Amino acid sequence: MSNPEIPPGPTMEELAEAEAAGCPVGNVLCDGECVLLSGDDRHCGSCDNACAAPLSCREGYCSCPPGADLCGDSCVEIVRDPMNCGACGNVCEAALSCLAGDCTCGAGEVTCGGACTNITTDASNCGQCGSTCEVGYLCSRGGCVLDCPDGEEACDDSCVDLGEDPNHCGRCGRTCSAVEECRFGSCRCTDLGATCGDDDCVDLRSDPAHCGACDAACPEGASCSGGVCGEAPPVDAGVVDAGEDAGADAGTPDGGLEPADGGA
Repeated sequence: MSNPEIPPGPTMEELAEAEAAGCPVGNVLCDGECVLLSGDDRHCGSCDNACAAPLSCREGYCSCPPGADLCGDSCVEIVRDPMNCGACGNVCEAALSCLAGDCTCGAGEVTCGGACTNITTDASNCGQCGSTCEVGYLCSRGGCVLDCPDGEEACDDSCVDLGEDPNHCGRCGRTCSAVEECRFGSCRCTDLGATCGDDDCVDLRSDPAHCGACDAACPEGASCSGGVCGEAPPVDAGVVDAGEDAGADAGTPDGGLEPADGGA
C-alpha cells in the first residue's frame, strides 16, 4: 500500500510524454497542457484533481496555508481562533481569548474564583487572588495604596491607566467589549472581533445580527452561540382576545346580549 502522506507523483511515461511535447522538466500533460502537479490548483497531484476554495495546491495536496487547518469550509489558525481553539469547533466562552490553542483570560489577566481579573488593579484580588485591600485603599500595580501614582487615575477602588485599561478606557467606567482592546484611550477591534457595518467591532460568536459572519442575522428572537443561530421561539398564531371571542359568540359586535322581545 502506498503511503497517503506522499503524493504519488507523475510516472516516468508521463514525464517522457510531456518532455517530448516540449514541456519543462517535471511537468506532465493534462488535457494537452503542460502542468506541474505539485502546485496547480486545477491538477493537484494528478490531472483533473481540482482544489476547492479555500484550499490550494501545495506539494501535490489540496491544503490550507501553512499554520492553518480546515474547519468546516474555512481555513483557520486553531492556535488563535476563539471559534476553533486548539481543535475545530472548540468555542471559547465570550470572556476568554484563544492563546496558543487554549481558551484563557486576556493578556495581563488571571482567573480568580472562575472569573478573569487583573490582579494589578483589582482591589478584591490585589497582587494575588483573594488579597483584598482595606476600605479607603486603592489597588495599584498589585499593591494597596492610599493615592494613585502619577499617570494613573482612581476609578472605583483601582488605580488605572485610562490609555490602556479595557474596563476604564479613556474615562472611568468605559468598558471595551471582549473582542476589543484599549489603545490610547479608545476601544479598538482585535483579531478576536470583526468589523461589520458602520465600523462596529462585533463578536461573531454571540452577536445575533452577525452570527458566524458579518450580516449573517439570526431569525427574530433566536440567540447566537458559538457562531451558530439557535432556534427561534414559537409564534403564537391562534391567540384571540378573550373579549373579541366572547363578542363573536354572543352575536353582537360588543359582546352584549340580544335585546329581549318587546323590551322597553
